[in-house]
Formats: sequence, structure tokens, C-alpha cells
Amino acid sequence: MQRILSLWLLLSIAACHSSSEEKADHTTNASRPTAPTTTQHAQGFDITYGEGYKLVSVFHPFVDQPDTLQYVLLTSAASLPPSLQALPQITLPVKRMVILSTTHLGFLAALQSTEVIVGMAGTEYVYHPTIRQRVQMKQIASLNEQGLDEEAILALDPQLVMVSGMPQSDLGKYQKLIDLGIPVVINAVWLEASPLGKAEWIKFMAAFNDTESAANTYIEVIEKAYTTLLDKTKAIPSKERKSVLSGVAYQGNWYIPGGKSFMAHFFEDAAAIYPWQNLPESGSVPLSLEAVYNKALDTEVWLNVGNATSLEALEQLDERYGDFKAFQNGEVYNRTKRVHINGGNDYWEAGVVQPHLILADLIKILYPSLLPDHELYFYEKL
Repeated sequence: MQRILSLWLLLSIAACHSSSEEKADHTTNASRPTAPTTTQHAQGFDITYGEGYKLVSVFHPFVDQPDTLQYVLLTSAASLPPSLQALPQITLPVKRMVILSTTHLGFLAALQSTEVIVGMAGTEYVYHPTIRQRVQMKQIASLNEQGLDEEAILALDPQLVMVSGMPQSDLGKYQKLIDLGIPVVINAVWLEASPLGKAEWIKFMAAFNDTESAANTYIEVIEKAYTTLLDKTKAIPSKERKSVLSGVAYQGNWYIPGGKSFMAHFFEDAAAIYPWQNLPESGSVPLSLEAVYNKALDTEVWLNVGNATSLEALEQLDERYGDFKAFQNGEVYNRTKRVHINGGNDYWEAGVVQPHLILADLIKILYPSLLPDHELYFYEKL
């Protein structure tokens, strides 16, 4: 099933991308047609279209404040309404972009638009082979997000710098870039909780290089594939559903996914019983190893065990892990199947735009008979 879904997706995106390139060959940037897009699953952004411009709104870029940030994307010479004239303005299409998260790379790769990247942070953890090659050839500058070199970024002449939404509403670290006239765009996909909601942020990325048509097609295919999988798990009787545990302890705390988190949504969609599904948090919740031990000792399947790639390595972290039922039965899996020797993990890079493959992996792990032809894509058994 994975092969069928992947081929279907590739053909659809390639056809849409080719159509967009053909149009670009016969139109100027100012007259390039834009395919409007709307959101069906994502809660964190919106795009509205005016005469000669797009207005992109990010509703909740920070955890601590429900601020709304807005950006005006100019598609042609436009007479902006007075209310928009003070907002950051970016001329389209964006051909030179700096990104500070490998998740941003995943969206651009899905849109076949990685050529716009001129600089990025975390290059040492990139999985995408073409991007690794471009970094090695100095075609993409390697940047450090923690100690930004504004002059180096300025020398790249980017039309924008895309950063992740931060836990606290502090744009101060980017103020020098803003003062230099470089728009800093907040991408808050990490705050989106649902798998399809996260994937739909591809439309946010597409707005900056006029590839909404490709993004719309991509999401339609992903949504159909995901829904097809959901139809399978909905039929599983409650008494036959398996229980799952996620994570390992780190520095004294076991950060388990909250009941409203991205991972918990996957567990629910995969028809798994998650011991903490009623917790209201959308992020991680710190618990002691003892608390997890007492509640999840008999869990049937154990997922996402840090960097462990064998049961022996997992037990070396803490001998109590060997007491868990899932460990004793060999039902431990990690999202480490697509990891480059440099440590780059495709799960964190492309997984956000391929939620159907993550869900298919989880279903294969929990209920193998439902997907007999699916080969694990992101996950592997320890």
C-alpha cells in the first residue's frame, strides 16, 4: 500500500509542478496567476487574496501570547489598503530564502522548490541528499541559529528569513535582521497539533513562491490516503485495540506526549489505547520514570525510544526498561529507519508532510494484518 500511495503522490505533484513551470515560462512575475488556497485542517494560519497581493496571517506564533503576525506578499504593483501598508512586505516569487529549521526543508522538498534555499541552520542534521550536496558545494550557507551572524545572512541577499515560532514571544534575537530590511517570517507549524493540520502548512510555504496549485494537489492526495487508513482503524473493536507507550526517561524526567499532542493524535487515529490520552496538554508532560513504570508496565507496544536502535542499548539506559511487557515481547519500535550517518533523520524532516506514511507505519506495527503489503518507512523494530 505504501508503494501505491507514494507513486500516486509523486505523479500528482510532478504533474502540478510541471504545469506551474510551463505557466511561468509564458508569464512575467507580475502577471503570474495565483491559485487561491484555503485551510481545512490547520488552525495556525490563514491566507487571503487581494488585488495584487496576498495577506498571510499567523494566528498563534508563540505559546505565551495569542498574537497575530501578518505579512503582505506582493504579486504585482498594488495599491495596498492603508491598514496593510505598515506590515512587512515581500515581493513574489521568493527566489532566495534562508530557513532555520529542517522542517521548513521538508515543505520545500515536497513542493520541489528547494532551489530557493541559500542558507539554513542545522545543515549537519539534514537527511535530504541533494541539500547535503549543495551544502558541501557551498551553494547553501551553513548557519547557526543560536548565534546568528547577521552579516553573513545579509551577504546571502535573502528575500526573507523563515524561523520557527518560539515558546516565548521574543523577536529580539532577529531585530538586527529586521532593521537591515530583511523580513523575518514566523513559521509556527510546531504548534499545530493534528497530523493533517501540520501537513497543511505546506500551503503557508507555497504562498511565498506561488505554488499554491501544487500545495492544494499535495494535500488532497495526502488527505485521501490518510482517510483511507482511518477507515481501516475505525473498524477495530475496542476490545481488540492495543496499548502504546512512547519515549524514554531523560535526565530524570519521562516526557510523555500530552493527550492533545501531535503524537497522541496519531495514536488515536491508529486505534491505539494510550494511557495518558485524557491529559489536556498539547505538548510534552514531564513524569518520573517511576510514574510511567507504575502505569504503563503492561503496555503492549513501545515506540519512540530516543536514539536506541537495539533492545540491549535500550536496557543499558536503565535496567528497569527490561521489566516492561513490550520489551520482554520484543514489541519495541523506533523512528530511526531513515537516518543518515551524520544523524539527519528523515522523520523530522519529511514526516510532517507525509503523515499518511507515519500512520501506515503505526497501523502496521499495531495491526499487521490490516496492511499486509506495507513495509515500515520511518519506523524499525529494535
